[in-house]
Amino acid sequence: MSFDLQVKNIRYDGIFPVHIDWSPCGKYLALGFDNGVVQLITPEGESVWRLVEPHDDKVRRVTFSPDGSKLISTSVDKYFCIWDTSDGEEIEEFELNEPILYPVWSPDGTKILVDGPDCRPQIRDAESFEVEYEGVEHYEHNTAVAWGPNDIIASGSFDNFVHLIDLKEKEYLYSLTCFKEEIVHLCPLKRDQFFLVTGVADGQLTLHDIDTGMELMNKKAHEGRINDIKSTLDGRAFATAGADNTVRIYSSDLLTEFLSFPYFQNEVCSIAFSPDGKFLATASIFEGLSIWEVGAWYPDGF
Repeated sequence: MSFDLQVKNIRYDGIFPVHIDWSPCGKYLALGFDNGVVQLITPEGESVWRLVEPHDDKVRRVTFSPDGSKLISTSVDKYFCIWDTSDGEEIEEFELNEPILYPVWSPDGTKILVDGPDCRPQIRDAESFEVEYEGVEHYEHNTAVAWGPNDIIASGSFDNFVHLIDLKEKEYLYSLTCFKEEIVHLCPLKRDQFFLVTGVADGQLTLHDIDTGMELMNKKAHEGRINDIKSTLDGRAFATAGADNTVRIYSSDLLTEFLSFPYFQNEVCSIAFSPDGKFLATASIFEGLSIWEVGAWYPDGF
């Protein structure tokens, strides 16, 4: 593989994007920076809008709503903001006692699943931000959450457990217990079955069939922390970004890695697939934002 796969690169002077997300329509990328800036750009690199002071500290996540009309930004400054993607105007701002670092929209965009401050996940109303439901309590702080098919939610923690809850029945299902360090990322794959990818602080990567509890993959993906995990919309592929300066892409059908990017000079903070799965955006401390054409490398075509 060569740098020919890179179709775009934007470097930033003195700052870098910490987290990125690709809009459902494919027309925009959201970027959250280490200095608190939030920006919306086109895949060609044209700025749509840029918020210079939305946060007083590093942005942790930016996340489009399912219809692409809203954007969440969270920060270590303890502010949770929702923006109108059409013009960058603020819709809601909530100041919290503790920062929320892992927001996930419900499939219909009316709820937001977050890492709760009391060692348990919370579901909040997307407009009022009132807590509507709290999940199973962890022994330590809740660090990652996922909203899977059929309203099954997952929560990971410093306690090295992943809890699964049937939201419709408000019922605890079971826990995944095969991890040696804290859970840092959870990524549901939108397949016929509920597959859940889990990333761990020591670089461990697992894939589970949540319907059966069966472990399908368990491997050392990175030397050090996994910084991000994202999947294609159809769940056929997922990618990981690591503190070891690499990005890896896996097939959930073949349960194997089929593409890697060992080109980065510093750690890769975040990744995002285009809606059609043909492109992957990467955010790196040194290289800034890059877009790579990856569709042709899928094992069975795309």
